[in-house]
Amino acid sequence: MTKIAANIQICGKSINKDSILEADVLVAGKGLAGLSAAFFAAGKGLRTVVSGGTSGCRYMSGLLDFMDICSEVTADPVPGFSILPDDHPFKRINPGYVRNSIHSIMAFLSENGLKYENCDNKNCLVMTSAGSIRTAYGYPISMKAGIDSIKNGWPVLIVEFEGMKGFSASQVAQGISGYCGVRTLKIRFPGTAQNTAFCPESAARSLDLPGNRMILAQSILPYLKDIKAVGFPAVLGIYQADKVISEMSGLLGVPVFEIPGYPPSVPGLRFEETMTKGLERLGVKFFRQNLISEISYENGFFGSVIDHNSLKTKIRSKGLVLSTGRFLSKGLVAGRTRIYEPLLGLPVIQPCDRDSWHFRSYFNPEGHPLNRSGVETDECMRPVGIDGRPVIDNLYAAGSILAGQDWKIEKCGAALSFASAAKAVDSFKIDMDGKSLASAEVKYLDKTGEDHGNIIFSKAV
Repeated sequence: MTKIAANIQICGKSINKDSILEADVLVAGKGLAGLSAAFFAAGKGLRTVVSGGTSGCRYMSGLLDFMDICSEVTADPVPGFSILPDDHPFKRINPGYVRNSIHSIMAFLSENGLKYENCDNKNCLVMTSAGSIRTAYGYPISMKAGIDSIKNGWPVLIVEFEGMKGFSASQVAQGISGYCGVRTLKIRFPGTAQNTAFCPESAARSLDLPGNRMILAQSILPYLKDIKAVGFPAVLGIYQADKVISEMSGLLGVPVFEIPGYPPSVPGLRFEETMTKGLERLGVKFFRQNLISEISYENGFFGSVIDHNSLKTKIRSKGLVLSTGRFLSKGLVAGRTRIYEPLLGLPVIQPCDRDSWHFRSYFNPEGHPLNRSGVETDECMRPVGIDGRPVIDNLYAAGSILAGQDWKIEKCGAALSFASAAKAVDSFKIDMDGKSLASAEVKYLDKTGEDHGNIIFSKAV
């Protein structure tokens, strides 16, 4: 056998087709990009399998970024595309395509019970538990009243729970005092003893119970004079967040909202679970907490081995989408002298030596060169070798593993994941069907009949 990339092997013997799972697309990774790739693939009727470990979604705030590198923080994010570096992935993806990919994901989430909204196609201002104000393009409905409070100058009450670490009402108040009137309240969470520590996820699950919501509301009612909205840590339910928000608003007589905080993130957990369950209904097969241990390529097909429950499952797929993330998820690994991609051994764009990885100042406003390391692709999102040619025609990459971007500085993490995943799947489908890109673009209508523009998702029936 011979090798194409460091870890991809061309096999010299046939695969036993009776012992494997057949798929059109195998998605490696189940973070934002991986779930998005599965969504777009399933929407095109492709047999889709997803493999991955712990999802990075649990570290996300629940907010969806498009881009914020313009001077006017509430402006349309699209003009920022013009000042991106030439090697940025968005230079290979049309801004309208990026926008539509975000709206397609938001529509899918809303259809599956987790409602998302957007501020007239512009960035909006959101308060955070760090005591800062940040921008976001899309947000869960649970955060809407907080956004409205900043926009309209409503007086708000910020509630803190005794024993819940990582959230300070006074810190939030300092950050928003220039935008609206604010008071704070620290109370005991329903069912907890004095000075008992607890985590956000357990609090959220507790508030799925109606009795606990009633107790919480009764403890807040005496403090609502002249208050127009009440903000909480992001713990207002796990599986029934929209219902919890609605009921708490009714009990208190004013809108309530969540304030995104530190990981582990309840809104991120909701995002992951809603996407996963919705995708399973579309026929996507998940291997949870199971990684690809072996991979080969033969006669136009990938042969992958997934280890799970002390067993091995072989998957034969026409396409492979690499969406394994960056350093935290080990999609990229930093060695002593170089950065490498461990699954396939693909070339990684990176600074010439380790001394060039970082600037002297940790908070350098331009970010660090290390952050722009990653896998380089062509316009079809196919990883390329040092010669600039695709490593394999039906191998694609999506998400934060891509080179040339710094999603933290540019505030484009969600948009990058969604759009690159959509482009990778579109490119694969075009290759399968032998069509042009223009003929592959479709309109996506959600259940309300709203037109989200050209591209992306034709729903599987």
